[in-house]
Amino acid sequence: MTVRGINPVFSQTVLHLSENGNEDVCKTDCARNAVVVFGSSGDFQFMYKDNVTATKMNTIHGQDVVRCRLCSNPVEWHCNLCHVDLCLSCTQIHMQNKTKNHEIVEFINRREEHLLPKCNFHNKKRCEMYCKDCSEPTCVLCMISSHQNHEIKEIEEVMKDIKQQVIVDLKELEDIIAPKYNKITCGRLTEDFDNIISNIQDQEDKICKAVHKIGQTLRDKMKEQKRDLEDNNNAMQYMTTEAEKELNEIIHNCRSVLTSVDALAITTYNSRNESFRYRFPEVGPTCPIFSPGMVIEDQIQEMFGEFQGQTSTQSIPKNIIGNPICLNIIKSLYGPDVALWEIACIGTEQFWISGNDRKIHQIDKCGNILETVSVKAANDVSSLSINKQLGLLFVVRWPDTKVYKYESDRVTTFLNLSDWCPRGLCHTVNDNRLVSMRSLDKRRSRIVRYTGTTETQIIENDNHGKPLFSIGERNVLKLADNRNGDICVSDFAGKNVVVVDVCGDLRFKYKGNITKRTNYKPFQPSHIVTNDIQQILVADLPNDIVHIIESDGNFIRYIEYPCRGGMSIDTDCNLVVGEEGTGIIRIIKYIE
Repeated sequence: MTVRGINPVFSQTVLHLSENGNEDVCKTDCARNAVVVFGSSGDFQFMYKDNVTATKMNTIHGQDVVRCRLCSNPVEWHCNLCHVDLCLSCTQIHMQNKTKNHEIVEFINRREEHLLPKCNFHNKKRCEMYCKDCSEPTCVLCMISSHQNHEIKEIEEVMKDIKQQVIVDLKELEDIIAPKYNKITCGRLTEDFDNIISNIQDQEDKICKAVHKIGQTLRDKMKEQKRDLEDNNNAMQYMTTEAEKELNEIIHNCRSVLTSVDALAITTYNSRNESFRYRFPEVGPTCPIFSPGMVIEDQIQEMFGEFQGQTSTQSIPKNIIGNPICLNIIKSLYGPDVALWEIACIGTEQFWISGNDRKIHQIDKCGNILETVSVKAANDVSSLSINKQLGLLFVVRWPDTKVYKYESDRVTTFLNLSDWCPRGLCHTVNDNRLVSMRSLDKRRSRIVRYTGTTETQIIENDNHGKPLFSIGERNVLKLADNRNGDICVSDFAGKNVVVVDVCGDLRFKYKGNITKRTNYKPFQPSHIVTNDIQQILVADLPNDIVHIIESDGNFIRYIEYPCRGGMSIDTDCNLVVGEEGTGIIRIIKYIE
């Protein structure tokens, strides 16, 4: 005999049969140590088993007791069709519902399958399909009516995909995102600030009493920044503590979804990773480096020293927008006949742009030309940079050896590098100049820091004496100064981004996102910029998209707008990118 004609209620050995006074049929099943009772019509009523057998059945997953759905007794039975766990006494109650078919089996023999939701329109139907267009489960009848011509998938396949996403999210939460919150340090730089204050005092003593006012000013500045850091650290500590609590809840929810059999709970899962992934910058607060100079009477201010790298407290973090927004489209004078190559922002309202016309144009947000500079060199501009006073420096293409300056309506030579060709340039947060260059014989490549026109630092080889940058090439070496003091170099020929610290030591090389896109061409970086939260934005020339990476080299996301025509960051932290072939300039909001 079977219940619903599927699973046998009895084992193959039935020894005794008797009829009760109320016409119930009682049968003993020795193989299962049970008495099975049926009504006069043959309907299953209940099964009685000894306590020892029941005790063996009422635990799963170690010592966790599974309770009856209708009461608090340990479970012994399970209805495969209703997905209900039942104790012995509640089995009969459950079977009294004649509006449904039932399939009662021992709990240990239950079918483990997902609990599919009921259709809202067809009560007897379960939702075995999933509509991708409507993002909801559906039954087969609805599939051919209200969901006709929609993208339909089997719900089991959808749940499998979602659980795979949960696994990925959980791994990222546990292995990458959560550890970041543990790494956010508060207060560890206090001693470093104290050491810098002491160094400033020592350098002041070496000069003379005439510069006491300068030294006092610098000390006060550092003390103020130290106080700001300590105040900010307290706020950051509170924020990270609260965020970690929320993270733990999300991680717990992810684990629950992975073990859940409730299809509705699974299909309504919503990833929260995006809101935590970049909430806090991975690097902690940074400390400036005080570089003492030579004591020269007529250069006291310059020789006293300066801070290398951006002095920063850890500000309240900015979040990356899920879908970048194009705020404005500017139609420049460039187009199919004359390509756009370079962009440099002047605040948020104006831009310097150049292309293969041997000219530099200043335009506004409407594309109106405000000024035009004719380049004296016999080649096109290959890099632009603007200092804090809005002065313009530029270099031209190979093999020109000069860095040019435009001021007072005149183009002059700012630097003459002799046997070196400049391949990129930028200004630092301290208004120093960084110039990338390659030797004309193509045997060497290096970065040189200038204070004014004085060469103060050369970065060329790593700690093992090997070149940091590609050699034997003449391709551009675009570069950008990060607010943590790092120098980020886009090595097109080397097919990587090289990042060194303020001392010139290699921190990492970024060679593109490990997870490749469909039809993805090999990574070759071109333009490069950094933003206020120390993220690095790189134009991937072959794929014509922008990579955003963290200051330690971890990939964050793509910004999928054409970028071969130049790239810059305005003072509102918006990304400004140019489309080479059309001359269109887009202002992209990607962070808030």
